[in-house]
Amino acid sequence: MARQIDKDTEIVITNNLHGGFFYQTPNGSLVIDMEDFGSDDYITFGELKTMMARSRKILQNLHVVITSVISDDVTIEDVVTALKLKDSYDELLSLADEKLADVDYIDIETIPNFVSEADADRLAKILNNKKSKLRFCIAESAVELFKNDELNDYNKMNILAEKLGHERMDTFWRDIRDSAK
Repeated sequence: MARQIDKDTEIVITNNLHGGFFYQTPNGSLVIDMEDFGSDDYITFGELKTMMARSRKILQNLHVVITSVISDDVTIEDVVTALKLKDSYDELLSLADEKLADVDYIDIETIPNFVSEADADRLAKILNNKKSKLRFCIAESAVELFKNDELNDYNKMNILAEKLGHERMDTFWRDIRDSAK
């Protein structure tokens, strides 16, 4: 059973999109504006529950990541379990061979590091899994790494292009490079 968490418990959320992230409730009571990948914001558990109720996919697909909890009594695992996001976070942390119960902080660089360091087979396995919550984030991180000349593994690039639905790897990556200029 999920632990009872005070609605005023402060939580750090981090933008996991390679670009800006903006969220506002219809009544304007909650506004989150993070300009870049890795930008942080503080939010209460109550606000996080409101966001979850209105836009579950943002949290479920890890566009925003709960990176820490400002409390001695509440853990990331408590928050993730209460919000029923355990599958998404277990999958994220598995990239770094970590367990939710063991972390006090989640490194936002987990996905880019995975794309850089994982072998092509492990990358393909995740991208082949249609239920994976990480597919979009992995693809976005790979594109950003490529734009910064940090991804040049032919096998990974081929797998990414194929799994993203492009028949010709060379034109896919050339178009990305051209769009970055």
